[in-house]
Amino acid sequence: MPVRRGCGSWQCQCNELHSIPFKTKGKTGSVSIEILPAPRGTGLAAGNVAKTVLELAGIKDAWTKTSGDTRTTANFARATVEALKATYNILPPEEWQR
Repeated sequence: MPVRRGCGSWQCQCNELHSIPFKTKGKTGSVSIEILPAPRGTGLAAGNVAKTVLELAGIKDAWTKTSGDTRTTANFARATVEALKATYNILPPEEWQR
């Protein structure tokens, strides 16, 4: 599955592919997650399940907000994947000409 990466943090603006380009949301079952871009060097501020999924996707810096029963590991992982899929729902300005 492709994951759009970028530097979406207004604090960083380094134009390297270390975070996500914008805020995304995902929901599965009762678990919902919001992934926010973070400046370079922040690391992954997420639960263990979300941290593992984000590391496998190549994301190095991100903040997350979760709600629901995050102890349900499968739903937590699926919600994180849904949030990463949502990075392709919006075209950034760089791709408007394509």
